[in-house]
Amino acid sequence: MATMSRELSYMQLKAGNESRLAEDARVDRKKRDILVLIMDHLSSNGYVQAARKLEDESAVSMAKHAVCDNIDLFSVVQEYESFYEIKFSKPPRLTKRVDAAGGGAGGGKPPRNRGTLAGGPA
Repeated sequence: MATMSRELSYMQLKAGNESRLAEDARVDRKKRDILVLIMDHLSSNGYVQAARKLEDESAVSMAKHAVCDNIDLFSVVQEYESFYEIKFSKPPRLTKRVDAAGGGAGGGKPPRNRGTLAGGPA
């Protein structure tokens, strides 16, 4: 009886470990996908050096990964905004001002001009 209990315990541990490994792989894939979306967005909007720097720092190669034809960062944000507005009957806040101490919303320096509303360099 003790042997059967140990085997069951081992099988449970093995299944739990495999589940954790699969979840870790999903999380890593999501992080990589987000980085690829960001690098594609940067490149598409003229921020080529920033995209290259992110590629270097993240060790995610755009030569090995590409964004699928039917998606880009702008459409992901648009879809999220639509979902949020339908669910909560108000538009989401994606950014907020931070004060000089790096805390919450409020005073502090105005945000730097990062380009036009279309997302490209000014």
